[in-house]
Amino acid sequence: MFVVNRMKAIRSTATMLGMCLDGDQAYLALRGARTVGIRLAAHQASGLVVARWLHARSIAPLASAAQREEGGSGAPVSPPHREGVRIGRVLHVGLDDFPGSNIWRRDAGGCNGLFSVELLDGAGAPAAPSAASRFTDALVAADPGLWRFGYSWGGVASLVVPAGTTTTQGPKRSARRWGGGALVRL
Repeated sequence: MFVVNRMKAIRSTATMLGMCLDGDQAYLALRGARTVGIRLAAHQASGLVVARWLHARSIAPLASAAQREEGGSGAPVSPPHREGVRIGRVLHVGLDDFPGSNIWRRDAGGCNGLFSVELLDGAGAPAAPSAASRFTDALVAADPGLWRFGYSWGGVASLVVPAGTTTTQGPKRSARRWGGGALVRL
């Protein structure tokens, strides 16, 4: 009832703040909507290719430190990055061994290409947050035509950012506290 009684004031405020589309923006939104299904399917497929490639080179998350050092448990051992960084867990719901992927397969029609990668140090311990910045810097420097820093899905480049798990005020709000290594979001 409150909203109905205040609709005129809400509409006026939204208009003054520019919270409405002009004709050009509406046209662009409608133009993009026609192909969004095809683009998201390609985004999902590309993301899964990269996630599976990284996962095949990751250190198995359930392997013990001794198994990791020896390459035991049948899991591939991630080759060290030039700064001693290895791939730990690949956090993508489309991977078969991702926790809850069975629920996702049952309930969802697909996913996008956004996922995170945990970085470990050369010994297999969680890497410091600074490792994520070094990793993303090196990735973009290696192929700036393919990789860019950023959060926007508006371009054609693959995007990468260090995924901060803490702020200057302490840990970010989360359902669970992150206890792993530095995170990179692709």
